[in-house]
Amino acid sequence: MKYSLGYYKIKLFSKQTGYLDNIKGKTVFELGAGSGGFTRFLLENGAKVKGIEISEKEFKSGLDTIDNKDFSLVFGDARSIDTKKVGTFDILINDLYLPPRDSIEITSRLASNLKTDGLVIHVLKRDKINMGNYDIIFNSIKDNLELVDIIRPPTGNVETYFVFKRGKTNYSDYLSKISNFIRNMLDTINHIEDLNDTTKGVKFNFSFEYLLNKDEIKKKICPFVTSKGVEYILLRKGHDFQLHTSVGNRFFDV
Repeated sequence: MKYSLGYYKIKLFSKQTGYLDNIKGKTVFELGAGSGGFTRFLLENGAKVKGIEISEKEFKSGLDTIDNKDFSLVFGDARSIDTKKVGTFDILINDLYLPPRDSIEITSRLASNLKTDGLVIHVLKRDKINMGNYDIIFNSIKDNLELVDIIRPPTGNVETYFVFKRGKTNYSDYLSKISNFIRNMLDTINHIEDLNDTTKGVKFNFSFEYLLNKDEIKKKICPFVTSKGVEYILLRKGHDFQLHTSVGNRFFDV
């Protein structure tokens, strides 16, 4: 069987984090079932999946071939979900292609349907490390979900996976997890020592561009040293993070 990219993305996420290791018999509510990549992985590992998808094109590219008694699909717009009719579930996966504010608001509304020990996996699409989007997420979930983890699987896609459980999120703890997430990504960059005094900026892997900018630094977040010995300080400037490096004494937007 030929699997879609989504199948390998969620499989890699599971292998990397272990969050989906024991899902046999658990109920998963999947927002944005797409072509069925996530769905197939979940079913293969024994989960019971209820999905919602708005695109007939996506349905015909894979979902229509899934024949499993533990899978049900609803056609419709996730923004119109009636939470009273959804029921409870062990895991919520939000893989919707929507603006960050719309997507996280749906996740937040469905938090009350999550079982006490349940888990939320929220995928932020086209994530370019913009603190404006991260603040939108925080403001939507702070009173009903607790941030557990932030992961970017090395799939080549600019996507970030936020993992939540029921509870509340403190902003200081939230910022700490964000800064650690960025630090961990940067620590894997294999040519980070190649920074120099160029004024045109430099491109790293992960498809992020770090542009020179040293104006209006507002808040120091996190000093650290990479595995290659380069010293950095992660700072926050408005809605963006910045990286100060000892190499050339330059600032790089993240």
